Amino acid sequence: MCILFLKIGLISAMASTAVLPAASPGVAEALQGLDAHYASFLNPWLISLWDSSSGGQRRSASAGVDLQSSGQFVSTLEATDLLADMPAEVKTLVVGYFQSRQDPSDGFFYDFTGQSLSTRDKGRYLTYATGALSRLGAAPLYPLPDSDSGGVPPELANAATFRYWLAALPWDNPWTAGDQINAQLPIIQVLSQKEELLAELWAFLPTKQHAGTGYWGNSASATDYTYLSGAAKISSAYTFFGVPVPRADTLYTSGKNTLLTQTASQATHVRNVLWLFDNIAMSMSHGIPPADQIAIIDKSAANIAKFLNSDGGFGMSASGVSDMDAASQATKTRTWSYERIAGQVVADWPGRDNFWQHSKFDLSFSRGGSFEAEVTPGELSGAASEVKNSNGASGGER
Repeated sequence: MCILFLKIGLISAMASTAVLPAASPGVAEALQGLDAHYASFLNPWLISLWDSSSGGQRRSASAGVDLQSSGQFVSTLEATDLLADMPAEVKTLVVGYFQSRQDPSDGFFYDFTGQSLSTRDKGRYLTYATGALSRLGAAPLYPLPDSDSGGVPPELANAATFRYWLAALPWDNPWTAGDQINAQLPIIQVLSQKEELLAELWAFLPTKQHAGTGYWGNSASATDYTYLSGAAKISSAYTFFGVPVPRADTLYTSGKNTLLTQTASQATHVRNVLWLFDNIAMSMSHGIPPADQIAIIDKSAANIAKFLNSDGGFGMSASGVSDMDAASQATKTRTWSYERIAGQVVADWPGRDNFWQHSKFDLSFSRGGSFEAEVTPGELSGAASEVKNSNGASGGER
């Protein structure tokens, strides 16, 4: 069975075949202002959280290794053009970490043996683990979940149960509703009843979308970040399966207005508006005008700066400690500002050049002269026992 790991960006494809037009002076200046907030992000902050004994990544300086943070570490390495240069011994260790997280009895991935995960987090962990392994050129050791594995959520059993579940979601909070749908996507992708479930999804979602704003939910006029974040989540269902996003032009106008008029109180808010724009770009009837490009990038830079800490990392709130969840939001903020908003190839990341030369990645030195993976593939060890049973509940609107 196959699973869709990531959407290939238009700009990345264009960059391999054509020379992109230079950004206008105003857009280039806006991007430089954004770049100023990433001086110490990769080196030393990102490096400081990597655990050379397990190959996993800690969520924060005071936390243990967990699967979500480790998946975010790998995706951040890919986004910053560091993954291709990962030393072989480091790659072996990181691959072993993810493979060791899979439970052969149901095909899902866990932080530790006996961990109880919600359906939401099962889907998220499946995405993080399989996505990381794919990026690393590896694969899970055991079959992924399917209808016969016993691990499939009951709401995905057939079209009728899925229809009932969709209608019962809390549409007064479209972020929560969209988050629940988004978490099901990687599971739906590998099920034999995929097509009948998707038919229900595409029939249901338009009943919750409003013509005036393009946003989904019970309110026809709400334009706050809860509705924008819900739209980012729900529109990703369309892009995940390669389906055009309905009312894309209206969503663009609403997303821009929310960005420019509402207060971003979480790092995820900064990322979510750009995620929405990325999701709808291929469905829009027009590009983003230069004046809008400058306004969007300037506002995004000002917003992400509110979550920058003195250690070079980013927190989920303005007073929050630096953590991998916020780092993922900050990485996507810079990437999408360049690629989707400005239509440019992402400029070199500060701290990239000497990243792999850091002594932390010299495993022969740190292990006393020889390399041995300490995580045994196929076994769920207790390496992440410090992680809560529901890691996904620790952050905001992701």
